[in-house]
Amino acid sequence: MLRSGLNRAKPNYRVGPRLLDCYSFHFIVSGSVSMSDEAGRRFRFNAGTMFCMFPGFRYTYWREENGEVLQMRWIAFAGSQAPLAVAALGLAPESPAIPYDGGERWQSLMKDLHAGVSKHRKFQQTRLLYELFELLLSSSGRKEEEDADGGDLRRRSDMNWLLRSEAYLRLHYAEPIRIEDLAEQAGVHRSHFSSAFRRMYGMSPKQFVTQLRLQTAAALLTTRDIPVQDAALSVGYPDLFSFTRAFTKYYGMAPTKYRQSHLGK
Repeated sequence: MLRSGLNRAKPNYRVGPRLLDCYSFHFIVSGSVSMSDEAGRRFRFNAGTMFCMFPGFRYTYWREENGEVLQMRWIAFAGSQAPLAVAALGLAPESPAIPYDGGERWQSLMKDLHAGVSKHRKFQQTRLLYELFELLLSSSGRKEEEDADGGDLRRRSDMNWLLRSEAYLRLHYAEPIRIEDLAEQAGVHRSHFSSAFRRMYGMSPKQFVTQLRLQTAAALLTTRDIPVQDAALSVGYPDLFSFTRAFTKYYGMAPTKYRQSHLGK
């Protein structure tokens, strides 16, 4: 949790364009909101809807003048588990909203989350945030129904498991990873997994893992006084030779030289 609040919008309320560096959940208590993003998508949300704004995207949102007062509760959060949790709710930039149950349990959670921000109760906040995710998952009743040609469903489904797979790779990049296992977890064929992953991230899953390992190793070499071999083992390489070969290919210089060039030694 980073921030939370309650907003009672004035007439002509408008926010943005605004580039976010975290996830932001907005729960519409009353009234209506319209939102547009940098991809040209436009949405309208009514009371009883929670909409999500994603990090790295630029948004504009405003009150719809329909005679109803716009009231929203909102929370902002970040962290390595955030993409996985958001994807589990079926949320994606092109489908950013789900219904929510604004009953007593939701009200209690939002109140406690807001109180925890000011008191810096990190573990309590995390527990409550996961409780909120569980409540949203059950209250949304989301079911993936087939549309006319299945295209929208496939795109939405791909986005969901791709975000889950990315979150998994960022957490487990230093461990042995088999693409077959990732594809099985996602419930898709390996060839579809690899092609969809490449379309979204511009590289294969193997290249994505290699990039994570080597960029982390480079940060270790320039911020920590540790042997090169320790850096290699920390990011999942079994020996110094394979690490040096991969690092040199990626950065154009050996790990020791890279460290010297960045530390001025």
